[in-house]
Amino acid sequence: MQKFLSFIVVLWFIFCTLACKESKPDFSGKVPVDKKAWVQSFGDIELPILYADSNLKDVLDSTYFTHELISQIIPDSILKPLEKSKGEERYHPIGKIEKKKDKFTYLLLLQSSKNNKKLITLVLGDEKSKYPFLGWKMLIQEKHPDTYSHSVSISREPTFIISREKVNVKEQTTLYTRNGWAFTSDSIFRMVITDTNEDLIKNNTILNPLDTLPQTQPLSGDYIKNKKNFISLRDSEKKNTYLFFLYFEKENGECIGELKGELNMVAPDKGIYQQAGDACVIEFNFNGKQLTTKETGSCGNYRGITCYIDDRYEKKIKSSSRKKSK
Repeated sequence: MQKFLSFIVVLWFIFCTLACKESKPDFSGKVPVDKKAWVQSFGDIELPILYADSNLKDVLDSTYFTHELISQIIPDSILKPLEKSKGEERYHPIGKIEKKKDKFTYLLLLQSSKNNKKLITLVLGDEKSKYPFLGWKMLIQEKHPDTYSHSVSISREPTFIISREKVNVKEQTTLYTRNGWAFTSDSIFRMVITDTNEDLIKNNTILNPLDTLPQTQPLSGDYIKNKKNFISLRDSEKKNTYLFFLYFEKENGECIGELKGELNMVAPDKGIYQQAGDACVIEFNFNGKQLTTKETGSCGNYRGITCYIDDRYEKKIKSSSRKKSK
């Protein structure tokens, strides 16, 4: 009798072990994902909370989701521009915010690749509606194409307050812009708060981070409208690519913009600035010694809210060395 009971106990243990294995959700992406189980695998985020570009690496852990799984949640039309190397990006779960009153569930994911880390939020419906995908927004990234420090604070509503700031040591001032975004009932992120002192504080000295870099390529050089409206193009190690730094002050200095990045030449007289996961897109059109810029995407993170990155510049001619007197 004792042997029989021992045998029953062993069978029960084996059965429980197999049952536990079978009940564990499969998040490999190789099978259809159980959305409810996937959403519930995110821990709850206690609000308010702050994330900065300088410490994104600190929120990483070993848990991650693959492209195959994420592609079951995010439409391909959004995922393609978000990913530079399809299949190489990993998505680390940071946490979730459930707003039952609004029937929204916000998931925070940290996308990591070899070259960058990006904090994004996905907005899904609630459990009753089986968590349909409603929208997304990139919040901050570790490497940013400007000279600011970036952060995002999330309030209890939640409102996502995306901030940038930098210190002007010479003037002993801090320039800042804070834009608050909220997901609305019409399923779109809208700016609901804006606070900046960049329209009030004007720099007497503008530091050009590319000033000393080589300019041997045909289009390299400085394109100027005046001393506070210019674009510097410098050589890049990549083929058909230029480094650029753009700075402008419009509306009598009431609207300031700044952007540093790379433009890719898509034609001999046309370049494009576009970065994965960023809505900002700028066209650079060259015509002789003239350079025209046109903002074709939303570049509000790099300028004041009342103007656009649309302008025309003339290439500065390098002064030739004077002939030596005989």
